[in-house]
Order: sequence, then C-alpha cells, then structure tokens
Amino acid sequence: MTDGLRERKKRERRAALIDAAQAIAGERGLPEVTVEAICARADVSPRTFFNYFGSKDEALLALDSFQPPPEAIETFVAGGPTGRLLDDIGALALAGLERVGEDRDRVRRALHLIHTHPALQAGHVRWMERRRAEGLALTRRRLGAEDPRADVVAALMPAVALVTAERMGRPGADPDTAAQIRATVAQLRDVLAP
Repeated sequence: MTDGLRERKKRERRAALIDAAQAIAGERGLPEVTVEAICARADVSPRTFFNYFGSKDEALLALDSFQPPPEAIETFVAGGPTGRLLDDIGALALAGLERVGEDRDRVRRALHLIHTHPALQAGHVRWMERRRAEGLALTRRRLGAEDPRADVVAALMPAVALVTAERMGRPGADPDTAAQIRATVAQLRDVLAP
C-alpha cells in the first residue's frame, strides 16, 4: 500500500469514527455514545478507535481537526511568514483551519454538541488548555523562554481558530476561511490596540 493510499485510508477511518459518534449522539442521545457503540457502527475494533482518539468525547468533538501541519508550526517558530506576531498567529490558525476543509460539517456538528450538551464542555476546555500549552511552547521557541508576552500570545492562538470556526458555522457565513481569519485578527488588533 502506498503512503498516499495509507494516509487516505487513515483519514477515511478517522472520519467514519467521528461520523459514527455524532450520528449516535443525534439519533439516540449523548448517554448512548460509547466507544463500543462507535466501533460497532464504524466497523472497527476498540484498539483501532484508540489509535485515533483518546476518548469518545474527542471523537464527538473532532477537535484534532484544527491542528496546523508541522511545516506551518516551524514557519511560525522561525518568525514568519510575515514577521508580525498577530498576523503570524492568524497564518497559523489558517493553516489549522484549512485542514478542517473536509471536516467542516463534522466541526459544525461538534460546535452544536458543545452548545447543547454541557457535559461536553469540560472536554472542550481540556482541549483548549492543551492547545494553549502547545501554543505557549511554540511562542517561547519563537520569542524566547523569558518573554513576558508568551502567555498572552499562547492564549490567543486557540481563540483565533475557535472564533473563526464558530463564525464559519453560522448560517450564511462567508465560506472563505482566509477572509474569516483576517476578520478575526483585525478584531483582535482593535481590541488589543492602545
């Protein structure tokens, strides 16, 4: 099996697991979503499930969809692509949201689940904290370990992606991801301006 085919199969299996989890939640309710039920619906073993997700909540929320590719991370750390920190946060968020592409409907369903099921909000908060910690490590690599701005920058990183994703999930929203990121960054710039 070629690497391209292997990667496509992995994406398809991951998508099937998310679809199964979200379908069960929609049809039977959140309490009925179990790893076993997800696996039965997606026709995979629990071992396969845990190769993709650490919990049923991770599958329901499809939050790993926002992870930027390694090359975008390294460009950010190296001080680019623009050399302007806020714009580069936007570029990093864009790289993550561009990966959402085929997961757009899954992400919309996940956002709906988060808003309608308070029990899922804890998983969402844990994901946000992991993204913030990852952002802090990246920012410290870029700015230096002792730079006092690192904590604030790290908090902005997942916020840009989530605000943009939420905007894109609204009915009638502009489907242009780059335009939505620019709008979010512009709003942040206005809020943070002296």
